[in-house]
Amino acid sequence: MNTLLFLAATLTAGAPPSPPSAFSQTMHVQVVGPAGLRTTWRPGTPSARAVDGAVGLRPGYIHRAQLTGYADEPNTVFDISIEVRETLFMPVTLNPADFPATIPVSADDLKRVLAGGMITKVIYLEDPLTAAPEATTPDQPFEREAARGETAFETAKRHGRPMLIARLGSRSLSAEELIGVDIAGTLQYPGEPLAPPAHPPILQGKHFQWWDPTLGPKIPTEELLPDGGDIGPRLGIGPDGHLGNLDATDTGIEYQAGGKRRAAISNRVCLFAPRFPVIREELLPAGCGIVLPVGLAAQAAAPGLNRKTLPPLVANGATNPALVRKTEQPHATIVRTALHELESFQGGPLVLGTVEGLLVKATVIEPLTLIQYRDQCKPSDPLVLIKTLDPREAKPGDIVTFTIKYVNYGGKPAENIIVADSLASRLEYVPGSSRGDRPTTFTLQANEAGSAVLRWQVAGDLPPGQSGIVQFQAKVR
Repeated sequence: MNTLLFLAATLTAGAPPSPPSAFSQTMHVQVVGPAGLRTTWRPGTPSARAVDGAVGLRPGYIHRAQLTGYADEPNTVFDISIEVRETLFMPVTLNPADFPATIPVSADDLKRVLAGGMITKVIYLEDPLTAAPEATTPDQPFEREAARGETAFETAKRHGRPMLIARLGSRSLSAEELIGVDIAGTLQYPGEPLAPPAHPPILQGKHFQWWDPTLGPKIPTEELLPDGGDIGPRLGIGPDGHLGNLDATDTGIEYQAGGKRRAAISNRVCLFAPRFPVIREELLPAGCGIVLPVGLAAQAAAPGLNRKTLPPLVANGATNPALVRKTEQPHATIVRTALHELESFQGGPLVLGTVEGLLVKATVIEPLTLIQYRDQCKPSDPLVLIKTLDPREAKPGDIVTFTIKYVNYGGKPAENIIVADSLASRLEYVPGSSRGDRPTTFTLQANEAGSAVLRWQVAGDLPPGQSGIVQFQAKVR
């Protein structure tokens, strides 16, 4: 038995079952622009409506909208087309309207369209393990230019799951054409039911993929922000006698027990927190005049258009500490067979059961963790770390609470306890939110992911059978 099995039994007992998940029927989308800009969906049809918030769009279709109300061009209508490629994979208890993707349209975008350009923006669901450590809100996603030599779609695909492709500045369609391309049942206005589509999807579907007939297709993970546990080089006690290889998202504990410095890791928790960055690219017709914003007028004399230098999309290039592997000695020699609930014992040969009629014995080498088989499952370390979070879903800008519980299941006191948590790039510690039920010394330092490492040094010893907790809040970027 190992710590993962023990934690599974611990977390499952008394915890509500996780709700089933499925792909949403619609991807909710909103267009955010300069003050006064309004979005009219299904233009040119009897169902046309200007909406300030988000609408639900079926995947597999091209949706049309028009932007009006731009203060510098109050009489100009800007056409935008939106290809919806994907939707969110989410618990059925959540409302997809609470997690919309935003298409940002700036005044500079509109000026460049007036100059004859076309702006393409690919909105993708970010891979949380390679997320940039930038604070965002649902209405203000961060935006990047396409990488040199790549299209916006190719750049987005390298860093997540492309969801939408928005094109601003395409040819304006006549009223007859708008009616012709409109498909009923593919757009859901706020508070209204979604009718069945009048036509099958028109965008090419995914290529056929083989999958295991028992396990089924691979479930997407970009919606989930993981934290806790141990990824990368194994977490353990390094040559300096302290916890090493604490990478971003890792949560561990170091302590002294039985004259030996030890380390243990927590379980992994997942926060449903989808984030939608934007990759932008621009096409300009040859020989056209380029409308530059007021601070870039001095660049007009330079050959070509000098684009603003942006930081790298992925900020995970830091080198990990030297590989430190924990040297473990077996706690006991145990044969894989039927387990029986046993009373406390102090060591020596122990009869566990029989295998195919043969008597099987196990010799206890170090009875530190083998006090009792309570739930037919024992931890592999004397100290067990359990991490939980509340709530389990959040949007950029929301605050969530993490609780880390440490329990001494061993037969000896745990001394010099230090709990350590290295936050993911999308989590920002809320100053002053650290709490604990025991006296602790709290420290904070930056980590390689652009977030922080939190440490709690617990005062005093932790006797066998006792536990403690530390708690903190984090803002979701």
